[in-house]
Amino acid sequence: MAGVDFTRALTAQQEHDLIQLTAERYPTTPQLEVISANTQFHVVNRWWQKDKLSIESGTEYNDLLFFDRDGNAQAGRMLPGQPINRAIHKSTAKFSIPYVKAFGFWEIMHDETARNRMPSQLKSIVIPRRMKMQIDLAKQLEEDGFGSPDSAADRVKPLGLKYWAKPITAAQAALDTQDHQGSLPLYSDNTTEAASCAGIVCSHADYALFRNYNARYFHDDIIGGFGEEDVLRIVRMHRHMEFEVPLIVDDWKAGKFSNYTGLVPEDLLETMEIMARKNNDNLQADLGKFSGQVVVKGTPLRWAKKLDTDWFQAGTALPSYPFILLNHDYFKVLIQQGEYFRTDEPMRDADTPDVWTNYTFCVYNYAITNRRLGVGVISVEPKS
Repeated sequence: MAGVDFTRALTAQQEHDLIQLTAERYPTTPQLEVISANTQFHVVNRWWQKDKLSIESGTEYNDLLFFDRDGNAQAGRMLPGQPINRAIHKSTAKFSIPYVKAFGFWEIMHDETARNRMPSQLKSIVIPRRMKMQIDLAKQLEEDGFGSPDSAADRVKPLGLKYWAKPITAAQAALDTQDHQGSLPLYSDNTTEAASCAGIVCSHADYALFRNYNARYFHDDIIGGFGEEDVLRIVRMHRHMEFEVPLIVDDWKAGKFSNYTGLVPEDLLETMEIMARKNNDNLQADLGKFSGQVVVKGTPLRWAKKLDTDWFQAGTALPSYPFILLNHDYFKVLIQQGEYFRTDEPMRDADTPDVWTNYTFCVYNYAITNRRLGVGVISVEPKS
């Protein structure tokens, strides 16, 4: 057509390459100020460290867990004709966890690339949008890290903290027992029990070692009545989960002590802070100010917003105010090989030809390899 030079238009391939080059040349930096309603990242900051990632191929994660059972060693004399009592115990169980997928995306329009044809110009658009996507994806991983699947068939939600930390049941509360008795996990409705925990039927006596510690508070009105009896129950859980106590203040910041964390809802934390202020710091009380924080036997307590709203007493909508102890040494993030925040090239489709979409995918799940020592929970559950 006379007078029209179509060669000066930005081709689809050039546009694609410009977006790709800009994204690669200018990685996201943390200098941008982001205003968000959720700035807590207990899961992302602790579980998504390199030393906790387990990258495997396959459609699901499988491993064998070994259970230390008594019976294969004896004390005595080997006399002629003396029978030996032998017992065969189930000492291993298959640990099986399916992968789930999380993804995020950011978009850029053709008009924006046409007006910013140099990477140095386009970066002012690419960097904020990609960072927003990364923050949204981190928030999604964080939120799901506190939850539980909807059912055995759910392949969207991962096995979050609510799955692994089974609170005390009404039947157990009636007996007021305190022990490693958190058996089959609860799904997201807080009522339906799973048939197994990651493939291990821990309701069976052979696999009782794969149960988490749980108990009820001494006082049902834990916010108004929190007292020494409740502290004793928390300390007992701390001891039975084999949490060691640091000898000096700075020890909890490094080594095995840095893996110990207590998570609580805000109302309970404020109640504990009131008690802590009444204690004498020089006595190093179980609940006291420890390097500026409320602690239990040297384990710092932190507020987790998700515990304010998502944990309930059995069969009710009443809050259970859970006190959760975690040993992050037993936590893993399971990653399907090749799917660790895989980023695709920019793409567009027929419905939106002027919009380029950039996806990032992660195929993963969460795991606690030792529920007995990895997680424990004390919550409100009336005896009757």
